[in-house]
Amino acid sequence: MEVKHLNAELSTIMGDLLTMTAVQLGNMPPSPRNDIVKNAFAHLQVPKVWVESPYEKRESLILWLATLTARAQHLRTCASLHNPTSYSLTAFYRPKALIHAICQTFAKQRGVSMEVLQVRCRMLNVATETLRSGPTIGAFLTGIFIVGASVEWVRNECYVVPHAYGEAMCHSVPVMWVEPYMTADAVTAAEDTIE
Repeated sequence: MEVKHLNAELSTIMGDLLTMTAVQLGNMPPSPRNDIVKNAFAHLQVPKVWVESPYEKRESLILWLATLTARAQHLRTCASLHNPTSYSLTAFYRPKALIHAICQTFAKQRGVSMEVLQVRCRMLNVATETLRSGPTIGAFLTGIFIVGASVEWVRNECYVVPHAYGEAMCHSVPVMWVEPYMTADAVTAAEDTIE
């Protein structure tokens, strides 16, 4: 689904760029959409016709293209590997669907309904680069940020520490392990059916 969404976005961008080229060469008359793209480029902004959600913050064209490139590279890696080491949440258009897929995989492997599952999240005191493989249950997530605070480790305990005025406002969160598990009621019911 994510790759399909990315391909649709890239197709729209390619179509607009080809149209803009044809207009510049005089092979096509300008259109209102072409004017929107041209004006956005003149101000180094992302054309509003390329931004799907109206609440998405306006960023520079250069930063937006860098993010789009990173998203495409991450999704290519995820699509080519059976079990990626980690998933970057910033690469997904709908991160909630990723969490749903993690739970769906767990439920299918265990032969249980998703309704009896909950999700546990644990911060890991490791750098993303040091991960050699994904977990056997769940997934490692990266690309999560905290605004106005940072994460500090004290004797293997993770603490969120608020920042004083004037300090850097945005910090990345350590690798997070998202792990589905069955609720206690579901485990008890499963044990009762076995006996």
